[in-house]
Amino acid sequence: MSQHDHTPDDQGGDPACWLSQVCPECGALLDDLAAPCWRCGLKPDQQADSR
Repeated sequence: MSQHDHTPDDQGGDPACWLSQVCPECGALLDDLAAPCWRCGLKPDQQADSR
């Protein structure tokens, strides 16, 4: 098997981009996208400048 032979079961690991899980206010990596940021308290439906 060469390095270019892939099967659907070969996929794994982390997603290519974590940007959707980064708080826009403080840059913390969010565990739960439905909860307020654990670091700054920004809620998912708030704008970063309207707290």
